[in-house]
Amino acid sequence: MGEITQEALNIMLQDGKTKDNLKQVLSGVLENVSAKAVSEQIKAKNGSGNPEGGVIEYKRFVNAELKDKGTARAAGKGDKVKAKPVKVVIDTDKEIVEELQGKDVKLYGIDGMAEKRKVNHQSAIIRYLDREFFAKVLEGTEVSAQNNIQDTIDTLLQKARTLKNDFIDGIESDLLVIVVDSEYRKGMKKILDDLPNGTDPKEQAIGMYDSVRVYESTRLPDGVKAVVMMDGAIAQPFYVSEYGAEKVPFDDAVALEDFLYKGTKALMKDTIFYVTDAKLAELTVTSVAGTSTGKTKITVTPTLTSGNSYKYKAAANPTMPEYDAVCTTGYTAWNGTDEITATTGQKIVVVEVDSANKAKKAGIATIASMA
Repeated sequence: MGEITQEALNIMLQDGKTKDNLKQVLSGVLENVSAKAVSEQIKAKNGSGNPEGGVIEYKRFVNAELKDKGTARAAGKGDKVKAKPVKVVIDTDKEIVEELQGKDVKLYGIDGMAEKRKVNHQSAIIRYLDREFFAKVLEGTEVSAQNNIQDTIDTLLQKARTLKNDFIDGIESDLLVIVVDSEYRKGMKKILDDLPNGTDPKEQAIGMYDSVRVYESTRLPDGVKAVVMMDGAIAQPFYVSEYGAEKVPFDDAVALEDFLYKGTKALMKDTIFYVTDAKLAELTVTSVAGTSTGKTKITVTPTLTSGNSYKYKAAANPTMPEYDAVCTTGYTAWNGTDEITATTGQKIVVVEVDSANKAKKAGIATIASMA
């Protein structure tokens, strides 16, 4: 059997039927990506421009303001519509380049092999687009998880529904979406309502909760369990080039090429709220008598994380903070070395906080001070 030459490949690609079939395969890939990627259902879709032009512009409009009748007539003009333009640059280029053996090309043809690889290609694109999209969730606001899944979702919804700023005056249920991981979906199974009549099953929604669409995704960032966000809070324009093929030098093989171009940006970070499975890490705290009366020397392990600091409180039975709790009221800043004035027999809670005074680690010890 003869090798696939460049001339033979060119003849294959110039064949009208082959070219049409390749376009149909590409069309099928894009159609299925649009239908099966959760990110495609909830991304911003009101941008102006063409992804192939390299930039898409979105606009976020300031809230309208009700004024007394006659205000515009008296002023001789109405209020100007204010909008904040946000540009999303198509700045990420990806490729799928696969080498096909000459015997397979001769047996199935270029278009035939492309059809065989279509499902794999579209799955790869869906996984990539969803992960890139949901990575932007971390630019939103992290909310502390509650005692159970339902209370946690309710807390996230409350944050979104009561949000107020120049652009938002509370977000209505029909403008919100909930995205959960597999664990949270299992926990919500008994409290999900059916989707409204006429909902297209291709839209990937798994149900409704409190009049809000619910989606499941296994591609949330590590540790993120649930997200409540405004539909369209994140933009992700993209396009996929047509299939191409070229001869692999010095081999009886053909490279099948597919290229993806995209940009991703959080347009409305303030409308994104999420919870993680992060828990308060443990500090080992020890207390020994200090060098002067009423003083105790505290040691803490492991060492302080760069950028963090310590807070402490002492009492007969002090409580440990929850993860991410703001530790200001009732706490005292500590540099990690100074001896602390405290009463023997009481307990001291030492908390490691981040730059926003949110608890990340904590430990407790019984106080021993110099008599």
